[in-house]
Amino acid sequence: MNFWGFAAETVRALNDTVNAIFASLLTAAIAGRLAWHTRLVQKGDRAFFGKEMVFEGCTVLFLFYVAQSAIAGVAAFFNLPGDVTAAIAPGIATVIAYFGPGGIQAGLIAVWNWWSTRGKA
Repeated sequence: MNFWGFAAETVRALNDTVNAIFASLLTAAIAGRLAWHTRLVQKGDRAFFGKEMVFEGCTVLFLFYVAQSAIAGVAAFFNLPGDVTAAIAPGIATVIAYFGPGGIQAGLIAVWNWWSTRGKA
């Protein structure tokens, strides 16, 4: 293989690696949680590098697994093909990580209240 073939293969491998990193659910969960953390930093509620980062790291791992379960459930419920599921998975993971445990709880309570009072007048 000549130099240009080697260079093209190296660039292709690097491109595949970067795409795999940015398309992963863990990266999406980190990005969503980092957006939430940055919002709190901008409001002045916390320092960017503080003790809360340990909690945020644990939260990201928890929400990563929550996102995997949610994506599998959505894909099974709507009978989505694998390529569609792979395309929407990072977005779902980012949204779940951004809202976090408190946002998920508030959303579930709102759905529960709507569902339990929808037939009553």
